[in-house]
Amino acid sequence: MQYLSLPYQFSDGACLSAYVIEQEQGYLVSDDGATLFKIMCSDVDLSDRRRWQPIKNVALKYGFEMSDSGTLRKFYSSNFADDIAGELLLMMGEIVIWEASVHETGDFDLTLHMHVESLLRGIYGAAPEAGKVVYGPHGAKYEFDFYIGNTLIDAFKPHPITTGAKLRKLHDLRRLDGDMNFLMVIDDRVDSEKASSELGIFADIASSTLLTDLERRSGGVLSSAIN
Repeated sequence: MQYLSLPYQFSDGACLSAYVIEQEQGYLVSDDGATLFKIMCSDVDLSDRRRWQPIKNVALKYGFEMSDSGTLRKFYSSNFADDIAGELLLMMGEIVIWEASVHETGDFDLTLHMHVESLLRGIYGAAPEAGKVVYGPHGAKYEFDFYIGNTLIDAFKPHPITTGAKLRKLHDLRRLDGDMNFLMVIDDRVDSEKASSELGIFADIASSTLLTDLERRSGGVLSSAIN
């Protein structure tokens, strides 16, 4: 077994690591649950396993799975051993970016997606499909938070990293031939001015709405501003 110390840190300074375990026909790469544990130690509330989904989404991009205990792992056959370092670094780098964005936006309990899911249920009268996967014209895999009513939906707080990733995804998928509808739900409870500015950025390429407008449409109680 080989221990790998990775060149990344979480917001509280905790370092990332992984293990490479040699097996009969290849190598098992595992973080032994340390990544999830360290994120929780940095005040991000992941007590509800549904809140693990953003990490699972990143892992999926690189072929890793997340076990019920929170361990990230992937088996590599001997022929693909050279891919281990690159994929591990890319995956962990994205997880670090996500953790930093949680601290930046203050959504420590990750309740935004659960709230939006509830609003969509009210609007459509049915539960949306979570984690809808679609593929770009060159085979890139993209995941949306929800799919319902022939519409792919993402819900997020305004943040430069998040905005850039959403825009790249939308631009790539717009190259496809077909009838794809998109909806971007932007959380305006923390900073309504910033959220409105983000709304304008997305307006040219996808349907977009502020969270409080979605609440009005669903007939639900409006959220109070978060200071």
